[in-house]
Amino acid sequence: MIRQRLERHYGHWPRRCLLQIPQSAPVRDLLMVLHGCGGTASWMAVETALEIHAEATGLALAFPEATRADMTRPAHFMNNAPCWDDGANRPQPKPANNADDAAWICQLSRDLVKQFGLSRPPYLAGFSNGAGMIAATIEHGAAPFSGAAYVCGYPRRDPVAVVMPVPSLFLMGEVDPLVPWGGGDVVLPWHPDFIAVPDISTRISRWAHAMGAKSSAEVPSSAGPWRSWRYGDIETTAGVEVRLIQRLGHHWPGGRGQWTDPRSGARRDDIDAGAIILDYFGLGAGEG
Repeated sequence: MIRQRLERHYGHWPRRCLLQIPQSAPVRDLLMVLHGCGGTASWMAVETALEIHAEATGLALAFPEATRADMTRPAHFMNNAPCWDDGANRPQPKPANNADDAAWICQLSRDLVKQFGLSRPPYLAGFSNGAGMIAATIEHGAAPFSGAAYVCGYPRRDPVAVVMPVPSLFLMGEVDPLVPWGGGDVVLPWHPDFIAVPDISTRISRWAHAMGAKSSAEVPSSAGPWRSWRYGDIETTAGVEVRLIQRLGHHWPGGRGQWTDPRSGARRDDIDAGAIILDYFGLGAGEG
């Protein structure tokens, strides 16, 4: 993969994005991958190892980077954590003032579609806070997307109106201590106060309904260690599928294990979220 760094000023702040571009095949699709709170573009590229699947399939990867509270100082997980403005009411960490993340991601999407000469809109994937940012970007509605994959994250607000329909896959941890499936009060690494997490099933259901996917049914699956169910017809643009992964805490399944804080719970190294996502959207990976 050819690696490039984009640095462009957007709104109030300089913005960064890491690109990984196939060398051996023409670019036919683009996946934009958003890190979680405290992460960076380069950290996310290493953790997900998506380039293993992308080179031979003509899939370009874009890893945008969030702002941080103090843009004059380097990013630091605990003391100056990059964070997306996903609409969550968390005390810390915070993005820079006037980050305007949703508008920037939409603009970046349009620019990259033009740069690569793509015939269809990009796909989105995000972890934790990055998954919340996916929802905020789709709700912003300034650019189309072909699909969205949420890993250990969820829309941070109930939709206030109809949402642009985007085929969506949620990969959630059954024992995630930071995004508990049934909701509850949790403490994040950056602040001692509890924050309230809603019932995730209810939030996803409302999000699916706002995209027009109003019926739901459990999907029998022998392909992996998860329960899965689907809202709407997965062949339409409104399809939403949820996979609740057994024994998974707050980690990217199959990631490189760069984050080892016990507060994040159990890892699953025997399944590969990247392969699952690419296979789900027909982007050329094998079964995860």
